Amino acid sequence: MAHAEFVKFDADVVFDVKILRQLLDSDHANVLCIDRNIALEDEEVKVIANDQMQVLEVGKSVDPKRALGESIGIEKISAGTGALLFAELSEMMESRGNLQAYYEAAYAQLVDKGTQFHALDISGLDWTEIDTAKDFAAANSDVWQPCYHHIP
Repeated sequence: MAHAEFVKFDADVVFDVKILRQLLDSDHANVLCIDRNIALEDEEVKVIANDQMQVLEVGKSVDPKRALGESIGIEKISAGTGALLFAELSEMMESRGNLQAYYEAAYAQLVDKGTQFHALDISGLDWTEIDTAKDFAAANSDVWQPCYHHIP
């Protein structure tokens, strides 16, 4: 089966279209959008990167004190990495031990196996997760109205 480059969005994330523009404009093949302005705790998918913004570790179990920021659930994946990612996810799903695993564990395994991911810092741009009715109300507030336009 042939694979193509793609962008993956977590379905519960509402975001400023500028984030997508920066992601698509990135010269890097595999990119995770990260926000540095988040209070990092156990729930967040945390990213450790080097000075060149190459991802060294990613996941919920990453030490918050060493993390650069939170992965916001928006990524660009190359065709080649997509094939590796789907293979990794398929393998994970075959094990009952992974019933509660998050998909980011597949990214972590790819990083461990040498696949390069770039961390794109989108700090300062608007995005939010919608997990509750309160989150939904905030996402529908006037603050978000400018974000609902087409990609330039």
